Amino acid sequence: MFKRMNKAISSVLFMGLSAWGKIAECKTTEEGFYEQTQVTSHLNYWQRTRHEWDATAQNSDVKSTLKQAVLAQHIDITSGYALNTLGLDIGLFSSAPLTASQGSIHPNTMGLSQEKQLSEERYSGDRAGWSYYKAAGKWRSGPFWARLGYLQPHGQGLLATNWSFVPGTYRGLEAGVKLPQPSGVLEMSYFWSDQYKAPWYTKTDSFLQGDGRTRIHYLHTLGLKYQDDKDYSVEAAWGQAQGYRQQFFFKVSRPVNITLMPALMTYQLYAARDQKQEDAQYTDLAWLQALTIGSTQGSLGWRIEATSVKAEGSMGYFTPRMTPAYGSSNGRMDIGWDSRSDFNAHGERALYTGITYKLSKEERGLTVGIAHTYAWNARPAGSIDIQQQTSLTEQAWRYSIAYKLRTGSDRYTQFDFRHIRYRNSANGSPQQSGYSSIPLKSNESILSVSVPLKFL
Repeated sequence: MFKRMNKAISSVLFMGLSAWGKIAECKTTEEGFYEQTQVTSHLNYWQRTRHEWDATAQNSDVKSTLKQAVLAQHIDITSGYALNTLGLDIGLFSSAPLTASQGSIHPNTMGLSQEKQLSEERYSGDRAGWSYYKAAGKWRSGPFWARLGYLQPHGQGLLATNWSFVPGTYRGLEAGVKLPQPSGVLEMSYFWSDQYKAPWYTKTDSFLQGDGRTRIHYLHTLGLKYQDDKDYSVEAAWGQAQGYRQQFFFKVSRPVNITLMPALMTYQLYAARDQKQEDAQYTDLAWLQALTIGSTQGSLGWRIEATSVKAEGSMGYFTPRMTPAYGSSNGRMDIGWDSRSDFNAHGERALYTGITYKLSKEERGLTVGIAHTYAWNARPAGSIDIQQQTSLTEQAWRYSIAYKLRTGSDRYTQFDFRHIRYRNSANGSPQQSGYSSIPLKSNESILSVSVPLKFL
C-alpha cells in the first residue's frame, strides 16, 4: 500500500510539472495557472544563546548550554489553477550553520541535522545543505478541494507540524469542503499520512510507538468548523495514530466587549487516550483545557490565558502529538506562550498575561512586548517512585522587541529580539525527579532577521 502511495505522489507531481510546461500552449484565463502563480523568498538569520543552572553544581553555577546561529533561505512557489482545477505547490530551503554548541542534546532546529531522518539521529551536530518542505499537487471543484504529495495540513484536523523558518512535512493527502450557510460558513476536512519529517531533517520517516520499534502505519484526522457572520465559531476534531492513540478536540469562540474594547474569548479542550494498555503513556483520558481572552485594537494588543492539565501516567505531561518522540510528528495546539517551558505537566495550572504596543501607526516601526507566565501544582510522572504529593511551580518573564524596516514598495525586513527569564522551584534537575517536561532554570536570548527577496 505504501509503495503505491509513493508512486501515486510521484505520478501527481510528474503530471503537474508536465502540465506547467504545456499550459503555455493553451489560452490563458483570468484565473489561469501562470497568472495566479506567486513566488516568494526570504533570507533569514537566527541566533540563540542559553544559560542554565547546572544541576550537578554545588553552588548553582550558571553554565552556557546553548549557542547557535544559522543563515537560511527559502523559496515558495504557489501556482494558480490550470483550467480552474489543477495546480502545483513547491517549497525549497537551504541552511548553513554559523556557530553551534558542542555536545548539544538536540540538533539546531533552525538548521539541518547531520542525520537525514529522526530514526538515524545521533546528535552529532549540524551541517549545511538544502531540502524540500513542500511538493504537492492540488485540485479544486466548486466547494471541494484536495491535495496530494509532501505537504502541511491546511484544514480543521488535529495534525500540525514543527517549525523552523519553514514547516515540517507530511507525506500524505488531504481533502475538504467549504459550504456557505445562510448565516455563516461550514468547513470540513480529512488528512491522512504515513510519513513525516521535521524541518531539520531532509528525509521523511515512518511513525513509531513508544518502544521505538513498533510501526504506526498511518496518522489520520477529521475536523469541522462552523463560523457565523458575527464571529461566533465552533470547532471539533478527532484524530488517531493507527493502533496506538486517539485524540479529541473541541473549541468555541465568541466576541465579547470589555470596557468598550472588542475582544475574542475561547474555550478549548484537547484530549488523548492510549489504545494499548501495555507501555501506555497515559493511564486514562488525558486532557488540557484552556480559557482565553484577547484583543488587538490600534497600537495595543493583550492576552490573558489560563490552562489546566490532567496527564496521569508514565510520561507525566500532555502533548498534542499523536506519536511520542519529539520531531516525529506534531499536533494542533492553538495556545503558544514562547516562554521556554510548555507548562503542561500533570496537575499543572497556568496563567499567562501578555501585552504588546506598537509605537508607529504605519506598517513599519517598533513594537515592544512583555509577558508573564505563572504555573503551579505540577506533579511528577506516575512511573517515578516518589510521593505524588510533591509539586513544583514555574514562572517565566518574556521581553520582546520587533522592528519592521521598509525595503521595497511592499516589502519589509523584520527584526525580532526576545529575552526569556525562566525559573522553577526544583532543587537541581526537575527531569531527574519525574518532571520530564520541565526544564532547568535558565536565561535565554533569541535574535532573528527576515529579509524578503524580490522575484520577477
